[in-house]
Order: sequence, then structure tokens, then C-alpha cells
Amino acid sequence: MSATWTALEREYSPSSVVEDLAALEAAYASMSAAVRMQNRPVPYQFGEGEEEVLDLFVPPRDNRTGILHAFLHGGYWQALSKDDASFPAKLFNERGDFYAAVNYTLAPRATLEVIVEQCRKAVEWLHRNAGELGFDPDRIILSGSSAGAHLAAMVALTDWAARGVVGDPLKGVVLLSGVYELSPLVHTYINDAVRLTPASALDLSPLLLLRNRRVTVPAVVAWGEHETATFKRESKVMAAALNLNGAGASVLEVSGRNHFNIVHDLSDPSTELGRHVLENERKWTHGSIV
Repeated sequence: MSATWTALEREYSPSSVVEDLAALEAAYASMSAAVRMQNRPVPYQFGEGEEEVLDLFVPPRDNRTGILHAFLHGGYWQALSKDDASFPAKLFNERGDFYAAVNYTLAPRATLEVIVEQCRKAVEWLHRNAGELGFDPDRIILSGSSAGAHLAAMVALTDWAARGVVGDPLKGVVLLSGVYELSPLVHTYINDAVRLTPASALDLSPLLLLRNRRVTVPAVVAWGEHETATFKRESKVMAAALNLNGAGASVLEVSGRNHFNIVHDLSDPSTELGRHVLENERKWTHGSIV
């Protein structure tokens, strides 16, 4: 924990309540590398930009559900990559689900507006190319952790019709330990790279965008037991707003987990979160066995 953080910065710094951030982040890389050695993903370019790429992990042909879980990594929009997000693929693939780890350009090389657009572009590309890739275009679920949960929420609020997409590409979203109202970040060290303005922070806050807006994509909103009070509050308020606007959000605080290791449970049905995700996956996709 930094001795120079303000009280606000401490609340928006998940590392302030963990002992070894470096070890937690190193686990992403080591676990992901092990999964890629066992099941090499197929890389795809979903846009023209060099970093607009994703890795698709394909399940065995005789055990496919037709479901795709696409995942947006965290790192406060300025750290990590798809290469740190391979680890959920193993258990998703074992139950027959496809899994996509989506990359995006990090701040400060890209503004948050650009990053959000890249994530929308990735989901649109996956939806348009689902048949060729092997999964069902009507069985796509989007997950995200931390900053990735913010991005997933923004994607879920996309006006798809304005992009020429018929219907909603998403059948559900899983939001883990996200930040959904960005204005408090403007005057923190976090914004040194992200470069939000007061106006852009409002425009990029999914919690504010939910006002007076009907949402039909159901959600799981979860966070770890060991998080700052602010991150817990953000998740609870986001879930309440989703429910108020028709989305149907279930809420879960995961015992014993923190902001960084909660994501390890995402695809593991032996855990509280993993069981919850699996149950909702089947409900959202009506069983989804093809």
C-alpha cells in the first residue's frame, strides 16, 4: 500500500487490501501459460489495429455446447493483456464451451473511448463470425473482471441496431469487481494514464448510462469478500440499477476471495461463483446443448 495515496485513492486501489499484488498478478501469467501449453488457442484479428486481436480456445468437437464465453481482462485499462487471461479456458473447454480472451490497446496509448469501441468491435466480430468459428451466435456470454467488468457493462449497453446488428449479440454478462461510475477517478493517480476528463468520465460510466434506459441482458454481479468498501458499493449499486431497468441481475459476494483472485473461480463449477455462473449460463441459453 502506498503511503502517499489519498483516502479516495486507497478506496479505488484494490491492492490496498491484499498482501502481495505482484504474486497475484504473476499467477494470471503462469496459469495462462500452462493452459496455452495444453490447448493452443487460435488467434484472430477482429479489427485493423495491431492490438485488436483475440485468442479463441476451442473445446473438443464431440462435447460442444455452442456457448461462447468472451472475457475482458482488468488492469485499470492500463495493464495486462489477453495473454494473462487464458486460464479460465481450461474448465470452460472441458464442459464444452468456447472461450475467447479479448485484447485491447492499453492506456495511455489509447483513450478509454477507443478501448470501449475495441471491445464492442470484438463482440460484434465474434457474433458475425460465430458460424465459421463453430459456436452459436445466439449463445454468447461476456465476462469481465475489474476494469474488464466496466468494459463488459459498456458493451452490454451498446446500441446494436445503430451498428447494423440485428438483435442483441449477448445472452448475459458476468461482472466481477467492477467500477461503474468513473467521476471519482478523475483526480486520482489512476487517471495519469487513462486521461479521463469530467465530461468523458460521465459519458463512460455505465451506472449513469442506465438511467431511464431499458436493459434486457441479464447479469451476474459479483465481488470478493476482501475488497474495499467502495468496490463493494459500486457492485451493489450497479446490480440494483440493472434490476431497476429490467436486466435481472443476481448478486454474489464471494467468500474468501479478493479483487484479484475472484476471477479464478469464473469457470470452476466446484466454487460458489463458478456454480452460479454455470447455472445462469444454462438458464440464459436455454440449456444450449447442440
